[in-house]
Parts: sequence; C-alpha cells; structure tokens
Amino acid sequence: MVFQLVAHFEVKPGHEEDLRQLLVKASGIYKKDKHTIDWFIAQNKKEPTKFTAVERYTSEEDGLKEHASNPFFKEFGEAAKPWLAKPVELIYNSEL
Repeated sequence: MVFQLVAHFEVKPGHEEDLRQLLVKASGIYKKDKHTIDWFIAQNKKEPTKFTAVERYTSEEDGLKEHASNPFFKEFGEAAKPWLAKPVELIYNSEL
C-alpha cells in the first residue's frame, strides 16, 4: 500500500517566495529518492502564505527513513525554520 505524507506549511508574510523556491528545489531532489513515488507542492490561492507538500512513498518505513537521511533534509529544515509562522502540520495517510 502506498504511504502518503501531507505537510502543511505556513510562512510569515514576506517569505512566500523564499519557501516556494525552497519547496521547488526540495521536490526536484526528493523525487529522485528510491522509495519516493512522487513529491509535489502547492500554494494556497486565497492564502498565499500557506503551502502543501504531498509526498508519496512505497512504504512508510522505507520512505521516511530515506527522506530523513537525505542530506537536503537538514538543509531544508534549517533554511525554512526562520520563515515559518507556526510548526509544520504533518498528516500520515495510507492511500486506498
């Protein structure tokens, strides 16, 4: 069964473009990981400070382990942290 992680980000006003560029870079990097099926992002049209990343993995254990061990994972967290208005909301799903 495909495991899906949905991450909701909200940035402080003025940092929309910063996070957008970082998420685009992240998507390009993470899509190449072995256990990643897809990794895509969206920006809320009505509230542009809000973003969503949908990450699809072959399995929860393999996907999350590989994702967290990617060297970009730490870089992403350090770069995004000062821009965030609140902690990232994570939702863990099994696709039906």
